[in-house]
Amino acid sequence: MLTGSHNWPLVVLSIAVAIAAAFTALDLAGRMQASVGWARRVWLAAAALAMGGGIWSMHFVGMLAFSLPLPMDYDPGLTVLSLMMAVLFTGLGFTVLGRGGGPLAAVISGGLLMGAGVAAMHYTGMAAMRMPADLHYDGVLVVGSVLIAVGAATVALWLARRNTALPERMTAAVAMGLAVAGMHYTGMAAVTWIPRDSAVGAGGHNHGSLDHVGLALGVAAATFLILLLGLVAALYDRRFAALAEREAWIALRESEARLNLVAESGGIGIWEWDPAANITVHSASWSRLHGLSPEAPAHSWEDWLARLHPDDRSDADSAARAGLAAGTYADEYRVVHADGEVRWIANRGVVLRGLTGRPARFIGVAVDITERHRAETALAESAARQRDLLATLDLGAFMIRDLDGMICFWSEGCAGLYGWTAAEAIGQSAHELLQTVFPVPRSEVEAALERNGQWTGDLRHRTRDGREIVVTAHKLLRHDAEGQPATVLEALTDVTERKRAEELRLLLAREVDHRAKNALAVVLSLLRLTPRADAALFAASIEGRVAAMARAHSLLATEGWRGADLRALAQGELATHPGRISIAGSPVSLRAEAVQPVAMLLHELATNAAKYGALRSAQGSISLTWEGKDGDLHLLWEERGGPPLERPPARLGFGSRLMDLLARQQLGGSLVVNWASAGISCSISVASRFVASAAPAPTLAHTSRGDVEARTMGQQAEPFVRPPLQANERPRVLVVEDEPLLAAELEHILSNFGCEVVGPAQNLAEAVRLALATRDLAAGVLDVNLGNGEVAFTAMDLLETRGVPYIIATGYGSAFSLEGRDRGAVSVLHKPYPQEALLDAIHAAVGQRPRSTPASDEVC
Repeated sequence: MLTGSHNWPLVVLSIAVAIAAAFTALDLAGRMQASVGWARRVWLAAAALAMGGGIWSMHFVGMLAFSLPLPMDYDPGLTVLSLMMAVLFTGLGFTVLGRGGGPLAAVISGGLLMGAGVAAMHYTGMAAMRMPADLHYDGVLVVGSVLIAVGAATVALWLARRNTALPERMTAAVAMGLAVAGMHYTGMAAVTWIPRDSAVGAGGHNHGSLDHVGLALGVAAATFLILLLGLVAALYDRRFAALAEREAWIALRESEARLNLVAESGGIGIWEWDPAANITVHSASWSRLHGLSPEAPAHSWEDWLARLHPDDRSDADSAARAGLAAGTYADEYRVVHADGEVRWIANRGVVLRGLTGRPARFIGVAVDITERHRAETALAESAARQRDLLATLDLGAFMIRDLDGMICFWSEGCAGLYGWTAAEAIGQSAHELLQTVFPVPRSEVEAALERNGQWTGDLRHRTRDGREIVVTAHKLLRHDAEGQPATVLEALTDVTERKRAEELRLLLAREVDHRAKNALAVVLSLLRLTPRADAALFAASIEGRVAAMARAHSLLATEGWRGADLRALAQGELATHPGRISIAGSPVSLRAEAVQPVAMLLHELATNAAKYGALRSAQGSISLTWEGKDGDLHLLWEERGGPPLERPPARLGFGSRLMDLLARQQLGGSLVVNWASAGISCSISVASRFVASAAPAPTLAHTSRGDVEARTMGQQAEPFVRPPLQANERPRVLVVEDEPLLAAELEHILSNFGCEVVGPAQNLAEAVRLALATRDLAAGVLDVNLGNGEVAFTAMDLLETRGVPYIIATGYGSAFSLEGRDRGAVSVLHKPYPQEALLDAIHAAVGQRPRSTPASDEVC
C-alpha cells in the first residue's frame, strides 16, 4: 500500500476555484430566474457551464495537487468525459429547478440529479488515472462523498431559487465551495493504492512529462477567466434590466396618474393588490364606492372580504382567486356601508406577471351598478308577473312544471288539447304523461333552457285518446326570489294540421316535379321518334299527340291525380268527331298511371281513322266498347263504312309501333289488329293492376278538354270544311298572350291565315287599351293568366260589350277557373291545342263578327 502526499498551495487553489465557481453559478442562476424565453435558456447554459466547469476544474486541480511515489498519467478521453458529465448534469439540475412542480420537489429532484452527476464526474476522473498500481475504495467514505455531493448540489439549487443580496451570496459561495472541496477530498481519502510488482522501485513523484504545478495553474487561470467573463456579463445584464425596470416604473406611474384622474371624473374605483405583501392600494373613488373615506389606508385581502355582504363573501373570494389563477377577473357583489346601505359593485381585473411567470400585481376597476341591478330586478319581476298572468289564462294551452318535470299548473287550454283535466295532470311527469318526442336529445333542450332562459321548438305529444299531435312549445325558465331556477312555464300551440299541410305541399311539389319531367321526357321521345320526312305531317303528328297527353293530364288534375273515368277520357279524346263514334261500356275507373297511355292509344286510332279509315268517308262510323274479363279490361275499336281495305299495309308506321309499345309495356296487356276489308278492328287489353274499382262515372260540369266546343262551333256529323278568307279580306284579330314564344306563334299562324294581328298585348292594361282603341276588330284570342296576378277577364268583358267575338286560350284544366267567361266565348282552347282547332275557331269567329264596330269613344 502506498501513501500519497498533497501540494498544499494547489489544494488551497482548488478550494478557491470551487468558491469562485459557486459564486458565479449563483449569480448566473439569479439572472436565469429573472429571464424568460431564449434569454432564460442562455443564462441556464452559462450557469451550468460555470458550476459544472468550476467543479471539474476544482477536481482536476485537486488531482494535480496529489502525488505518489509512482509515475502517473491521465487518459484524455475519460478526462474530457468527466468534464462533459459535470456540465451536463449541472444543466439538467438547473432545468429541473426551472420546470419542476412545487419549489421543494424541484430543489430535491434537481439536487439528486446534479449531485449524482458530480459524483459520477469525480469517480470518472479517478478512473482516468494511469499508474502501475491498483485502486481500492472504502465504501463508507465513497457513500459519504456522494452524500456530500448531493447535499452541496441541493443547497446550490435552493440558493439559486432565492433572490439573495451580495453578502448572502458570498457566504453561500464559501460554504458551497468548501462542501464541493470536501466531497473531492473525501473521495480521495476513500482510495487505497496497491502497487503492482513491476512498479516496486520505480520511484518518482512526477506525472510523466507533465509539469503538474504549471498545468494546475493554467487550468485554474482559464477557469477564473471564464468565471470572470460570466460575472461581467451578468453585471451588465442586471444593470440594463434595472434601467429598463426604472423607466417602465416611471412610465407606469405617469400612466397611473392620468388613469386616476379619468377614473375619479367617471366615478370608477381603481385598485391594485400585491400578492407578496397582501396589500391592496386603491383610489379615493374606490373608497367612496365601498363606503370608506377618500383617505382610507391600504387594506388586505381579508379586509376587503369583510366589507362585503355576508351572503356574497364566499362566492366573491372564489371568483377573485379563480381570476388570479386564470389571469382575468370579473364579478359582481354587494358591499355594506357603515350606515347599513347595500350597494352592488361590478369588479373587473387582470393579473400582471413578473419575469418568473408568477403573479406580480393584481389590478382592476370597480363600478357602482346598483341602479342597473335594480332596473334588471324590476324588469325580471315584471316579466315573471306577466308569465304568471299568461299561465292563468284559459285562452291557450299553458302548463307549469318544476325542474324535475312534475306538472304544477294545467290550464283549461291544455285540458282541451290533450284530454286530461287539471286534477288528473297535476303531480304527474309531463314528459311521461305526454310521451314527449324531442327534435334533439332532451339534454340539449334542457342545457339551452338553462343557458338562455328559454327554448322554442316543435315537440310530438300523445293525447289521452292516443292521437299523436305536433305542438310548438315555448319554454321559459322562471327563478325564485333568490335568483335560483325554480319552474318552467310552457306555452303550447297545436300545429299538427299546419305540419301536415306543409308535408303535403312538399309531397305535391315533388310529385309535380316528377310528373312534369316525365311529361317532358315523353314529348322529347315523340319528337325524336316521329318521322320527319314530311314537315307538315311531322308537325301535325306532334301537335296531336301532345294534345292527347295534355287532355289526359287535365282530366287527371280534375280528379286529383287519383285516376280517371274511362268514358270521360274517351269522350275527351274523340270529341272532335261528334256523331261519328259511338261509345258503350260499363263504368270503369283507370288508375293514374294508365290514363295517359289509353288517351294516346285512342288518339292514334282516331288519327289513323281520319287519314285512312272510317272517318275519311262521310258515311263511316266507329264503335268503341269495353268490358271486364278475369280482372283485365278489354277494349274493342271497330270501323265501318270507310274506304274498302284491299290488304294489310306492307309496312307499319310509327303510330302503329307506338300503339303496340303502349299496350304491351305501359299497360301490361296486348294489342291485336284485324285488317278486314269492311274496316279494321282493334282489340286492346289492359292488365288488372291498372284498373281501379268500378265506380259511377263522374259528372263533368264542362266540356272535355282539348276540343273546340260544339255548342259554339255548330259542328255537324260531317267534317267541317274551312272556307278560305277572301283576298280583299284581312280581319283584325286582337292577340293577348304574355308568353313571348306563344305570342309569336299565334301571330305567325294568324298572319299566314290572312288575318291582321293587333298586338300581341302582354298585360291587361295593354289589352284594354288595344280593345278600346282599335276599330273594326273581327275577333280576339285571349290568354287567361297574364302573370303577376293579372287575368284577362276585363278585356273579355270589354270585347263582349262591343260585340266582338273572342276565343279563350288557357292552361286551366277546369271551366270553373274561367268564372263563366267560357259561356260567352266562341270556343275555349286548352293548351296545348292543335293549329287546326285555332283556325277553325278563328273562321267561326270571323263569320260572327259585326260589320261595323264602334270606336273606343262610343263604348260605355
